[in-house]
Amino acid sequence: MNFVIDKETILPPVMLATSVVEKKQTLPILSNLYFRLENGSLNIVGTDLEVEISITIRNVSGEDASFTVSAAKILDIVRKLPDTASIVFDLDSNTLTVSSGSSRYRLRSLDAEDFPRIETHHWQERLKLQQNEMRSLLDRTAFSMALNDVRFSLNGILLEIQKNCIRAVASNGHRLSRAEMDVDAETDQETKLIVPRKAVFEISRLIDPNEESEITVSSNIHHLQMVRDQTVLTTKLIDSKYPEFSHSLQSDTANKVTLNRKALTDSLMRVSVLSDEKNKAAKVTLSPGRMNLCVKTLEQEEAVEEMDIEYEGERVISGYNVFYIIDALNAIRTESAEIYFHGNNGFCVLMEPGNARASWLIMPVKI
Repeated sequence: MNFVIDKETILPPVMLATSVVEKKQTLPILSNLYFRLENGSLNIVGTDLEVEISITIRNVSGEDASFTVSAAKILDIVRKLPDTASIVFDLDSNTLTVSSGSSRYRLRSLDAEDFPRIETHHWQERLKLQQNEMRSLLDRTAFSMALNDVRFSLNGILLEIQKNCIRAVASNGHRLSRAEMDVDAETDQETKLIVPRKAVFEISRLIDPNEESEITVSSNIHHLQMVRDQTVLTTKLIDSKYPEFSHSLQSDTANKVTLNRKALTDSLMRVSVLSDEKNKAAKVTLSPGRMNLCVKTLEQEEAVEEMDIEYEGERVISGYNVFYIIDALNAIRTESAEIYFHGNNGFCVLMEPGNARASWLIMPVKI
């Protein structure tokens, strides 16, 4: 087997496929990328058996064959070659020679027949989404996912697909983010899918937020697949039930405050200077005409910020993770932010004025 390809053509697919490959693997071949040249199309695949990315490059001349090679090594080699380099791939038995100009590398190749692929079945749902809108949906929610929580469902994002809407929900048990967008789905029933944390980040990497072109999303009971141009991402889903959350987002009886989003973010950033790994709590005191933010340390140090606000309700005192509030404010797109405080030591909900399609809930902490 022998084929030639430009660095600028092969580097982005190799980088994308390598992103799903784990450094430590129980199966040596999972540290490799899969290459297959057939009828002028070069297919490059990376997987960890949970998430798989496949990219196809068209119009590549060479002999039909397949091989696997270390993902880390081939990426490092291609990346360090000159930008204008043409790269020759030459397979002889179990040895792959990669050469360009005066550079030549001989790499071990494992049998391509042993490379595992994620097996999928009939797709039950299929819809098309705008890339930039899907990326926005994930950006506004993904930061609230849990990391290695014993409640497996929280280690990912819940996607609720309805005929006219797709909703994303993420929570780590201490905060919750929810956002939705309009779609035209080929379904009359609600479908709930829990996409694992790693796949969410890979989907965000795959999607170009600056493009308005469509991606195709397909799903069945065990898998989700996203197709963008010649790139296909397939992931297993988390087989679990997501906790009920809708009742927590009711704000009818809460104390509402509307503030300038940037001013509040800046104030929280200033008091967060005294927060540390153990103590991330900010004391929030709400009183008529004023909001007080305070962070204290175990060494009796203190950071205080005061803001003038339009508020005539009862006095409210609660503590919240200062960085959770900052994350939620950064996800809000409007100049102002609405915050609904549910009493002393109660949770709060952040929203955009006039937009009920996105909200961020933060549970209280001890102060």
